[in-house]
Amino acid sequence: MTIGVPMFLLTFLAAVILVIRAFFQFAVRRRERAIKTVRVLAALVLIYIVALVGASLVSQPTSLALGDPKCFDDWCFVVDKVSETSDGTLLSVATLNHGRRPQKPDTPRAFTVYDGVVEPLDVPHLTDRIAGHSENPFQIKLRIPSGIRTADFLVTEGGGPSVAVIGDENSPLHPKSVWHIRPASVTQAQPKAHRDSHVRPSVTS
Repeated sequence: MTIGVPMFLLTFLAAVILVIRAFFQFAVRRRERAIKTVRVLAALVLIYIVALVGASLVSQPTSLALGDPKCFDDWCFVVDKVSETSDGTLLSVATLNHGRRPQKPDTPRAFTVYDGVVEPLDVPHLTDRIAGHSENPFQIKLRIPSGIRTADFLVTEGGGPSVAVIGDENSPLHPKSVWHIRPASVTQAQPKAHRDSHVRPSVTS
């Protein structure tokens, strides 16, 4: 858990308290106090928004090396290998579960980024349930259009409250961590060395 999560929770709680207080003050016709409370609430929200956007603007884009997992709590995704075939580009990938219990991600999404243009990609196995301390390897075939100079692969997870968490990748204007497919991030060498030693391949039917 990053510091952004408790900051969001504290700010949200304070905002709820201020809203309840303002309604109560208006109800008992303490107009001046209610207006002061609303001003405090507005200032709190404004400061938080500035911090939220500011943290995103100063964050630097991150390039993930092949074999480096991108984790969202205990659920992770990794691109292990990029292979060029006669009919497209083949990605060897895996979803990982670093937790003890079986789990599946809430709202995972995959995207291709061709020359800076982001497009959603349907990846069926992205939502598969994974046993504890296990991984689920599979492959994704991409057909990169001719003339494309840079091709990246992006996976995100979460939504809702995470959009309002300072420093979270889902927050507004925050740069995303991607794997470079063209040109490739790094030579594929011992990709699993970056993973938790307790993660083992899952058995799927």
